[in-house]
Amino acid sequence: MTAIVDFSPAPPCPEQFNLANYILEAGQTTPDKIALRVYESGMPRSYSYAELTQAVLGAATGFHDAGIRSGDRVMMRIGSTVDFPVTFLALAALDAIPMPTSIALSHSETLGLIKTTSPSAVIFDPTWAKKVKFTFLSKGWMDEFTFCDQTRSEKWHKKVNSSIHA
Repeated sequence: MTAIVDFSPAPPCPEQFNLANYILEAGQTTPDKIALRVYESGMPRSYSYAELTQAVLGAATGFHDAGIRSGDRVMMRIGSTVDFPVTFLALAALDAIPMPTSIALSHSETLGLIKTTSPSAVIFDPTWAKKVKFTFLSKGWMDEFTFCDQTRSEKWHKKVNSSIHA
């Protein structure tokens, strides 16, 4: 197999660039085109641009309702599921600053990152939260953060989807 490699310089990003807008605008003319394919538990799941747009805008609405604003640093503690790109793009749509972290980090590493970066919110996978929530409660830090359980964002997706189709 022969590979074709293009070494020409790519055009620079514009000064005002929003990743979420760039991706979501790409599907306006082709809403049924596949935008994302994710493998979860060994099974492929494809999302069209229309589905991805609904999920991202629904999550962005929910995050905004939870108090996340433009410029807020938001730590993401989400594994390799569809929730990761949806959450990342939803935060970008709000002009918040997504801070993805590995779910393999230890509790002390995570707490160190939180102390160093001072996120406004932590969005997490509930399985991670069960392991770590006690640490936050015992340190009395729970009041300093907005904790957004990803299952809430799934409800926001459904809420937006049902209002669009109503």
